Amino acid sequence: MDSLNFKPFASVASADVLLDEAVEKAHLPKGDAWSIHKFGGTCVGNSERIRNVANIIVKDESERKLVVVSAMSKVTDMMYDLIYKAQSRDDSYIIALDAVLEKHKSTAVDLLEGDDLSNFLDRLHQDINNLKAMLRAIYIVSEAVILKKLSYQEAWEMSYFGANVLHPRTIIPVMKYDIPIVIRNIFNLSAPGTMICRPAGLENEDGERVESPVKGFATIDNLALVNVEGTGMAGVPGTASAIFGAVKDVGANVIMISQANINVRAIAQGCSEYNITVVVKREDCIRALRAVHSRFYLSRTTIAMDWDNESEAAILKEKFNIDLRVMGITGSRTMLLSDTGTLSYIFNNFVEARAFSEVVEAAKQAGYTEPDPRDDLSGTDVARKVIILARESGLKLELSDIPVQSLVPEPLKDSSSVEEFLQQLPQYDQDMAKQREEAEASGEVLRYVGVVDVVKQKGTVELRRYKKEHPFAQLSGSDNIIAFSTQRYEKQPLIVRGPGAGAEVTAGGVFSDILRLASYLGAPS
Repeated sequence: MDSLNFKPFASVASADVLLDEAVEKAHLPKGDAWSIHKFGGTCVGNSERIRNVANIIVKDESERKLVVVSAMSKVTDMMYDLIYKAQSRDDSYIIALDAVLEKHKSTAVDLLEGDDLSNFLDRLHQDINNLKAMLRAIYIVSEAVILKKLSYQEAWEMSYFGANVLHPRTIIPVMKYDIPIVIRNIFNLSAPGTMICRPAGLENEDGERVESPVKGFATIDNLALVNVEGTGMAGVPGTASAIFGAVKDVGANVIMISQANINVRAIAQGCSEYNITVVVKREDCIRALRAVHSRFYLSRTTIAMDWDNESEAAILKEKFNIDLRVMGITGSRTMLLSDTGTLSYIFNNFVEARAFSEVVEAAKQAGYTEPDPRDDLSGTDVARKVIILARESGLKLELSDIPVQSLVPEPLKDSSSVEEFLQQLPQYDQDMAKQREEAEASGEVLRYVGVVDVVKQKGTVELRRYKKEHPFAQLSGSDNIIAFSTQRYEKQPLIVRGPGAGAEVTAGGVFSDILRLASYLGAPS
């Protein structure tokens, strides 16, 4: 083969092109002269400028031409903006993508016509759809991981069911001749990417082997689920043929066939046994995808919260694959947990000759009450506990449904300050002392209680009297107590007693709720 000298000519519209000595001495098989054109984004920024570029190229009479063009002006910035919006879970990325489509579409309409326009728009829509699929993937699974290797069959299944980086037909020829494919991220070339080759073990981006048989998940939007049913279908030959014929006539594509009548709408396993397809409601799509992604250990279940126990967090991460992340600490200055429940303390100490206002003042000074004791004496906190118990019992009650007997004297509810409230509270000691004396005369004590009546489907919060042998009368300090009266425990209620608050107790309750939430989000139980 003859070698011809390379004699370059350059037409540069936006910047100087420097050809190094190695390029100048290159040998090409044909042509003794090349003309190289490089046009920047502003040179192809609109249809008029693209016409000018085309004229320059057409008028160049060089035997060989090489043309390099940048993206249209501002398009690169628009692409970065798309990725940022998708990463930020900002739905407006869809509108921004429409702007990219419209910019190229309107330019093409100005420049092309006939088959040329039609072919370009077809290709443009394909590219936009692929880009939309990638952006949606970024938008939804934020805890996605990079798979180091995939088999040809797995990649084919994923591309067919919505992972549009590769077209399904692209896989067939490379699989036939055992040609590896490497998928790279153009925005992060330092990342190793994913190799598609003969079946191999699954590894993540850190080279760690992942034992899960599930390799990935894909979603397809805007599908219609058609149910065909009837008593005449069973055992009638040709039913399936008639159904598929009708679908074919309207140009629709069948993604899956199912005879499952379960909660996920429909489920089916592909004939290749490499995929399982389920149909869920659109609003459940993101949560379902994250749940299965976490369930098969492709990512950790992440919960953002306030946390101060690193050892417990480490245990959760190691045993349950739950990643607790401290995202912030809430409070104007600091956050404190009291070691004692306020009303239990007050009534456990409201005995003998002590005045009610004296006990309230002592509780405040000890830090057992809120900064404004009226927040505790109003009974709202007890009402919230009643709501929790009522809902756990199956009742649908709201806070507004609970009648609450407030311990704040009516004239003092509108006191302008805490100091004023505490100064005036002794005026009402006589009323509380009278109730206590009457109770003591009958061998009883006062207790502030919340009641859930499942039979009558109601709850109340009020001040009640109990005999001294009653479990409620035997409380001390900050203890709380719950009595369950049921058909089985009618004569002798089931009693649950313990500290009403405190750092360890509160943290334990929150910890239990976190595990329940993590399980709901898909973490392994």
